[in-house]
Amino acid sequence: MSTNPSAENTVYWPRVKELLDGVMDRWKERWGREPLPGIHQYYWDSPQDLAESVLSGVRAIEPGVPGRETQLVRSLARSVLTFGRMPLHGPFLSRDEVNEIASWIDAGMPEVPPD
Repeated sequence: MSTNPSAENTVYWPRVKELLDGVMDRWKERWGREPLPGIHQYYWDSPQDLAESVLSGVRAIEPGVPGRETQLVRSLARSVLTFGRMPLHGPFLSRDEVNEIASWIDAGMPEVPPD
């Protein structure tokens, strides 16, 4: 039994990658084509790739900005300015899945559980 209940709820990079890759796999299945880079594509190989990426001219994740207020989470959760919810035209992540990504950002974007 864990002595730290919050550790059990911590989201790590493999889960975030699973969510983002999964929504893109569903997108490709729905639309029958590859996503257009920079428009539909939500693939990253590492937390560093994601942290350095730019979405619609804005950094996906800004240091010190709460997860819910990052461009990444905002774009996954709802339309932002003139840009539709991402990936464009869906399918979309569920509210709970978006919340997982926001909590991962808030936890400092941990890569893997500590040994």
